[in-house]
Amino acid sequence: MDPGGLRYGDRVFPLLRMLFGMDTSSGFSERRLLFPRLIIDDSQFTFFVGDFCLDFGLVFTFLFFLFFAAVLYKVFKKKVYDMGDVLLGLLWYNILFFGFTLFVYAEKGGNIRLLYLLFFIYLFKRFTPNVIKQ
Repeated sequence: MDPGGLRYGDRVFPLLRMLFGMDTSSGFSERRLLFPRLIIDDSQFTFFVGDFCLDFGLVFTFLFFLFFAAVLYKVFKKKVYDMGDVLLGLLWYNILFFGFTLFVYAEKGGNIRLLYLLFFIYLFKRFTPNVIKQ
């Protein structure tokens, strides 16, 4: 389970790395040059959890998914949903069913789609009443 190092968020959250002024790659070949000590090739993982493990390590990945599951449990145990809750469910659906190959919100374009969706989740949670009942 030792990939030979970490990518430190280069694939999963490159916009965050750019925000902190760190070098980012724009694709697979640049990533191999940026992290030459990685034993495991980026294309070897076929599930989005593998992306997180290569980027952040096993412990942080486990804590991240545990936190994400706790937030989702809190949101979906309610009896009344607003449009922000529905969009949060759509986000979870996209990660689980369309992210079966790799994390669908990875790379720079995926991070922009994720920010766009999170903006609308915030907007609907802040400014709409609870309208959907279970």
